[in-house]
Amino acid sequence: MTADPSTLAAQPDDESDVSIFSEAGASGLVQYGGHIREEFLTELQGRRGARTYAEMAANNALLGAATLAIDTLIRRVEFRVDPAPDSGAEGEAIAEKVESCRTDMDTRWTDFLSHALSMVVFGYAPVEVVYKIRRGEVRDASGALVSMLSSKHADGWIGWRSFAPRKQDSIDRWDFDEAGRWCGLWQQPEGQAERYIARARLMNFRPRAPSDNPEGYSLVRPAYRSYYFLKRFQEIEAIGCERRAAGVPVVEVPLDVAAQPSSATYLSFKKIAEGIRRDTYAGVVMPAATDSRGVT
Repeated sequence: MTADPSTLAAQPDDESDVSIFSEAGASGLVQYGGHIREEFLTELQGRRGARTYAEMAANNALLGAATLAIDTLIRRVEFRVDPAPDSGAEGEAIAEKVESCRTDMDTRWTDFLSHALSMVVFGYAPVEVVYKIRRGEVRDASGALVSMLSSKHADGWIGWRSFAPRKQDSIDRWDFDEAGRWCGLWQQPEGQAERYIARARLMNFRPRAPSDNPEGYSLVRPAYRSYYFLKRFQEIEAIGCERRAAGVPVVEVPLDVAAQPSSATYLSFKKIAEGIRRDTYAGVVMPAATDSRGVT
């Protein structure tokens, strides 16, 4: 397609018309004040959802084994930087420089990969890219080596200092423009002040990104319903087994004591019944056939 320069320079005659170089619509992503509401289950939204997914991966044997297998497999892959095809000696030199930057980070490459792969569970994995000037060893006023700013090289290049992971359950909300594109995020680390990170500083790994949703789509989302019911059935079964094994403790108290449920004597009997660890209810306090004098 060849564009006519006069057409490119032309402006719409009617203000209601939209230039082909601007967006007429929006992404349609459901969000309010930066909080994404694409997920219809509230327990899987935002920071609460991140904690729920973390619980699923930690407590379910199948999900835990699957994610561990993926992580272990990818971490064993050998990574390298190859020059562009037909780039000659210049391409070789550039590839060598990029590889030297990759292996000169404060963040271990395998740790970076592990966080990036957490997108499988959480649906996304934000990573902040931090740079440094390669000046060799950098020391503070006391002469101690500052490892995060130091480099194996002293060529003055700007390289990567780290690919710093940002925990999913620390992400409070997202920043969107008028067209619905996300421009950054606000992070609220536990016990720390709120921070803003622009999109230009981020890599955000997502297995799927419908409507450019920055929170992506968790690959374990379809398993949530099964996990929800399995967890509760297991809890109910465990309570039932405990009750069948220990029985229900019953303490009989004299009639005159039972007639005064607020008395110290009655409360002491009740405490005895509750002493055996149970679920919500620990035991039953019921009146005896006689009073404390043996009278029926």
